[in-house]
Amino acid sequence: MATRKRRTREHIIADLGVNYVERQVLKCGHAVNRTSPGQDYGVDLVVLTFDENCELENGQIEIQVRATEQVKPLKSGEVFAQRLETAHVSHWVMQPFPVILAVYDASQERAWWLNIQQAAEQRQLDDLGESVTVHLPFANEFTESAVEQFRADRDVMLKQLQQSIANRDQQGDSHE
Repeated sequence: MATRKRRTREHIIADLGVNYVERQVLKCGHAVNRTSPGQDYGVDLVVLTFDENCELENGQIEIQVRATEQVKPLKSGEVFAQRLETAHVSHWVMQPFPVILAVYDASQERAWWLNIQQAAEQRQLDDLGESVTVHLPFANEFTESAVEQFRADRDVMLKQLQQSIANRDQQGDSHE
C-alpha cells in the first residue's frame, strides 16, 4: 500500500513563520495577502497599509518569509547569515516598493528582517553565483514597529517614483 503525504517539520515551521509575520502586520491594522502556495516566485506576502482614517494607502510592501529551527549567530553575535537564490534577489532589487526578507526562528518564536533594496544599495549582499548571502542583524527584530518602518520606507520610495514621473512629464512637455 502506498504511503500518504506527510506534513514535515519544515512545512510546519514555514507556516508558523508566515503566521508570525502576518500577526505583526495585522496588529498594526494593515492587511496581508498571501501569494499562491506552491508557486515560488520569491514573495510570500503582500502588505496593504491604511492611514489614520483607515483609508487604503498607495503602494505595497512585499515580504519573503524563511523559517528555520534555530538561527545561528555569526562570530560577532550581532548578525546571522541567510542564503538566497540570486534570481530572487535580482528581481527584488528592481521592485518599485520595499521587499523585506523575514527569517523566523521556530525555537525562539521570533523573526528578524532585512530590507533587500537597502542592503543592495549599501553593498551588503555577497554574490556567490547562484546564491547570495545576506546578514540579518539581531537588532532588526520583526515587530509592529518594524512594520511601520517598512511603511515609511515605502512612502520614501513612492515619493521618489512620483518625482521621477513628474520629471519625465516635465521633460515631455518641454519637447512639445
